[in-house]
Amino acid sequence: MNDVRDLAALAQLAGLASGAAEARLAMLTRKADDLRNRLADLYAARRARADAPDSLDTAMMAGADLRWHRWIDSRRSALNAELARAQVDIARGRDALRRAFGQKLAAEDLAARGRAQAQHRRERRAERDQLS
Repeated sequence: MNDVRDLAALAQLAGLASGAAEARLAMLTRKADDLRNRLADLYAARRARADAPDSLDTAMMAGADLRWHRWIDSRRSALNAELARAQVDIARGRDALRRAFGQKLAAEDLAARGRAQAQHRRERRAERDQLS
């Protein structure tokens, strides 16, 4: 068992875990952005309909306009709930990334110290060999 190689492998593994946590957070952020865009589209559609001239069109006369507004409201509620869950997931993802990044830094530090100690032992051994 080689401690320096084990520490290097640990640092590499911690780096992979940190990269995976970063990728997961990026995916969660994209999902939240998509939800925000979908909400903005709903608001824009509702605003566009509200800004349309008040004419007695067929949809309004048939009650479809009222049903459409109810659908918009229910869809907006569902998207807001999903966005809230996504924001919780993002907060958890940030915590996981912080932990993984900290572990990566600690593992890299341990690996660097291990390499420095191994180098120091080699130098001392070389000095002893020269004196004998």
